[in-house]
Amino acid sequence: MVFSTREFGASWDGTYKGKEAVTDAYIWKIDLVDASNGEEKNFNGYVLLTR
Repeated sequence: MVFSTREFGASWDGTYKGKEAVTDAYIWKIDLVDASNGEEKNFNGYVLLTR
């Protein structure tokens, strides 16, 4: 895992273990529970890191 958070609005700074991550495609996955109705939701995709 490159980045994980429980804070809304947090973002990845493009580093891994204190060093700049290599230019590549990184997959992401979000698992959440909707607070309004308790429904579980899952989202996934990718981000292309370029410098």
